[in-house]
Amino acid sequence: MICAVDIDIGEFTLVRTDGFAKQFPADIGEVVENIPSGSTVLIEVASPVFYHGDSKAAFTNTARWMVWNAVAAGALAMSIHQVSPHNSILVSPSSTWAMGYDEWHRHEFAGMKPISYKRSMRKGKEVVTPVYSKADGNHDIRECKAMIWSYTVKPSLWKPLWVYLDSI
Repeated sequence: MICAVDIDIGEFTLVRTDGFAKQFPADIGEVVENIPSGSTVLIEVASPVFYHGDSKAAFTNTARWMVWNAVAAGALAMSIHQVSPHNSILVSPSSTWAMGYDEWHRHEFAGMKPISYKRSMRKGKEVVTPVYSKADGNHDIRECKAMIWSYTVKPSLWKPLWVYLDSI
């Protein structure tokens, strides 16, 4: 089975290829309990890339998330390994696993198509936002499904945590 974990500040999202999808408060134990033995576990890790032009607030939020993600990813990987040493734990930053595709395309490639579009104005420009069915889940669940799609298309983008850490 393939499992994907999205880590946000104070929350984990777990999606499995058997259709299980759930968000958990920052409780690693609950996440680990829901990962079957012998699974391949994909964890999105923080990219060492900051984007030029980000506002100070965006930069600060990204830095906060990167610190949380680094600690949580390491703790999660260690906990999964302790409970089930036969699981394969692989990581990749979104700047890699997304293969340059924007969010809409990643979700579409993973089998999720918008049911409609919402139009709004933001800073004087029209913004079109896709609206998905409840079955496709929220943003984090869709991103986990996209991670699984990425792994099935190009597994070489995913590495063991220690290999990734040696590369940054």
